[in-house]
Amino acid sequence: MNRSEVEATARGVCLRPLEDFLRVGVRSPEELAVAYVPPDGPELAEVVAQAEAIVLPSVGPPVATDMQMRAPRLRLVQFTGAGVDRVDVGALFRRAVPVAHVAGPNAREVAEYVVLFTSSWR
Repeated sequence: MNRSEVEATARGVCLRPLEDFLRVGVRSPEELAVAYVPPDGPELAEVVAQAEAIVLPSVGPPVATDMQMRAPRLRLVQFTGAGVDRVDVGALFRRAVPVAHVAGPNAREVAEYVVLFTSSWR
């Protein structure tokens, strides 16, 4: 399938570049038909409206609430990081759409940085 065919039939939409995943050896199964769309792409609203799942990084512009509400098949919003403030969690909760995130993947590194940084204050 070419890109426009995937976008037209996508079950999931990912707002991270495909290259981010390929760089670390991660590929989504073809049967999921994931569309990788930039968060400012002109096709975003149309692709989100058809999606069953949205995958997005924790940093970046918010996804408009009205865009989220125009996705009747939406069943999951998954963040690839710890934050969830890019979507209207309350509105999604009222629709029984779970919002998931990856909590603490770099907690140890952040803690080490803080300890090292604060130890330099002496």
